[in-house]
Amino acid sequence: MFFDRSAQRWRVLVHQYSLSVKQHLVGGAAVSLTPELLGPWELQNHSSPAYTIWVNDTNGALETMSRRERPKLLLGEDGAPEVLYTAVCPANPKGDGLCYSHAQRIGKKDSSSGVI
Repeated sequence: MFFDRSAQRWRVLVHQYSLSVKQHLVGGAAVSLTPELLGPWELQNHSSPAYTIWVNDTNGALETMSRRERPKLLLGEDGAPEVLYTAVCPANPKGDGLCYSHAQRIGKKDSSSGVI
């Protein structure tokens, strides 16, 4: 949760489960409709998730994760989000459970990130 100074609104990034996308885990976001922390709040629609199960690796290849959850944000000096951290589990037919933390820069919209 953080206060968006430019919009004068509170924002929160959450882990959300969607049956509409075949039970994949996706990132949700909510924004306060006033500068007050206690609301009212509006939840972002599933059709435009804050993040998806698809991530780009360092070579630019797109990888599908079986799970992506536990979102955390690194805020810059100006208070704006700069990096999204999530726990990811690659889709692995062996089921060896090799999950890890994934860091993704925020600032441009691409196939693995949405607007937070």
